[in-house]
Amino acid sequence: MSIDKSIRTTLLFQRLSEATSVRTFIREHRQYFVHKTLPDFLREQCESKNLVRAQAIKGANVDRTYGHQIFNGWKNPSRDKLLQIAFGLHLTVGETQEALLLADKRQLHPKILRDDIILFCLQKRMSIQDADELLLSYSMQPLERNTP
Repeated sequence: MSIDKSIRTTLLFQRLSEATSVRTFIREHRQYFVHKTLPDFLREQCESKNLVRAQAIKGANVDRTYGHQIFNGWKNPSRDKLLQIAFGLHLTVGETQEALLLADKRQLHPKILRDDIILFCLQKRMSIQDADELLLSYSMQPLERNTP
């Protein structure tokens, strides 16, 4: 089950502020809530892109054991590790934003320079290595830092 985008977040905020009971609000809007887990999402992405976990983890340059722990839901990755996995899975910007949301991480924002560079690299389907080189050329922290 993917995130239902048929209702705008601003409309949900408005309805929540107008609600007299949180119980009623939840009952009436439950279908719009996020019900998927990050491991479910990662598994679906592997399947839809005809990748096995090992390929995605290798493409992300994430430690093999740590990568499998993320895919199994045993570890909660940092934002940058999840972005590395997004590159390894060849996710679109929208898919990357959904992964960040599911992991309870801040989504990429085009008004933040480092995020702008990452968004550009995702849009251009660049490798993690090329993305890190571009980040470094702007004196930004690379995604790969050799730590989980």
